[in-house]
Amino acid sequence: MKKKINWKIVYFTALFIIVTIGAIFRLAYIHQTTTFFYDEATHTQMAWDFYRNGKIPYLGPAFRDFNGIKSYLPPFYYWLITPALMVAGGDPLGIVIEIAIFGIAGIIAIYFFAKELFDKKAGLIAALFSSVNFVVILTERRIWNPNFLIFFTCLFCLFLWKSIMQKIKYLPLTFFLLSLMVSLHASAILFFPITFFLLIIFKRKIKYADTKQLLRISLFSLIAFTIPLVPWLAWEIKHHWLNSTNAWNSLFSAGAPQRLLVDSFRYSLEKFLSMTNTLLTQWAISSNTLNLFLILLLSVVIIFIILNKKRLQFIFCLLIVLFFIVGTTKFSYTIWDYFWTSIIPIMFVIIAGVFSELLNAKKIGFKILFAILIIIFFSFFYIPIHYKTYANFVRARLTRSTDKNFIAENTVLKDMIATLTWAKIDGGDEKYIIERKWKNFYPGFQDGNSYDYLAEWLNINFSDNPKFTYVILEPFNLPLDDNFFSQYKILDEKQFGYLKIYKTIKK
Repeated sequence: MKKKINWKIVYFTALFIIVTIGAIFRLAYIHQTTTFFYDEATHTQMAWDFYRNGKIPYLGPAFRDFNGIKSYLPPFYYWLITPALMVAGGDPLGIVIEIAIFGIAGIIAIYFFAKELFDKKAGLIAALFSSVNFVVILTERRIWNPNFLIFFTCLFCLFLWKSIMQKIKYLPLTFFLLSLMVSLHASAILFFPITFFLLIIFKRKIKYADTKQLLRISLFSLIAFTIPLVPWLAWEIKHHWLNSTNAWNSLFSAGAPQRLLVDSFRYSLEKFLSMTNTLLTQWAISSNTLNLFLILLLSVVIIFIILNKKRLQFIFCLLIVLFFIVGTTKFSYTIWDYFWTSIIPIMFVIIAGVFSELLNAKKIGFKILFAILIIIFFSFFYIPIHYKTYANFVRARLTRSTDKNFIAENTVLKDMIATLTWAKIDGGDEKYIIERKWKNFYPGFQDGNSYDYLAEWLNINFSDNPKFTYVILEPFNLPLDDNFFSQYKILDEKQFGYLKIYKTIKK
């Protein structure tokens, strides 16, 4: 008698393997390849002040709109990273590891989101994409507030879907998660109107006992949304809504830059396609190849909608993406790559849903479509393997190698990589002078703040040691110049991420 396959164990084992692979990619060599620039240092300093000096943050990270006006997010992000910094004893690597762990949890979250919408196959496919995707891995290996968004977006979309299709009691949790997302990055505010649009569009699907229950759930949702904003609201009330007024005036004032709606939408769509290109591959693939894949993908989704194969699920995901693109037209002068972080899991779920439905289909035409999509997809889907060769990435881009010969042959990488940073003590009013070799690549870049924090954490007292020269090597495995050893003697060395700090004295 044939033994039946226990599919529960098979799916659990597959998910366990996928999560393990994702964990390796996010944590391997993380102490060597993480970055620590101005933003990372600023965020770490806020968390340090919170737990060491008792300075409670009422405002979160700053963001600038297209008028250059600075506004501040709620402080949830600082509250979130402070325990990790505390456990790590002030080592910023603790925060990096926390973000990586949230990334690993995000793989599980996207599995349940795709499984809820489609089936377990779609869940595994979406989890696999998230587990090995180059851009997602990079996002979840550094300190930055948008880098938590993938995890929270998956949970938010999961419970929004459950609120619509199952029980309205999930709605307060949905709005609580939305509030956390808004606290992490300003782009997530677009999910606020998206949520109301979807609730209106799918209102016939929403189940509630009576008007009383609807009003009660609505009140609980408002309270749940407000709870994470309490410190921020306290600051706003005390300062006469200064932060909110600045943001509102900048977005809706007559002086704000304006474009025709068509031009704004075209610009946002181009940015979205650029993000999709970056998401699927780091290499310069043909735009025609990408367009062919997206056209085929959208065509299959439309066919499924017409045939009523998971119609509502695909409409739900497509509307989120469409509304998000439309929403970014208001920010069309400041759309950066990280604006799309929260849309990444939705893209994976759509692709996973298509692949799963094609796999389940019995018609030969769907099987052929599946084969074509898979061939095109894996022709440009890049999986990073050799993390030890990575030394530095500028903003959200990781350089390919730190091999001396490779760098010597590539003038672009020469400009991108900061080879030596000197912290010279001159005994004057200035604490130290920083010289960098990549000013041409990123004009006006200053990250003295990074070295301020590292100096505090590593107990380096610049002002008390005028006879010492501290040399910060970036990346850590690039060699010091031979001329350096003829002039200086190395007394001590410390490493953080890809930075190596030498304490030296002139011979």
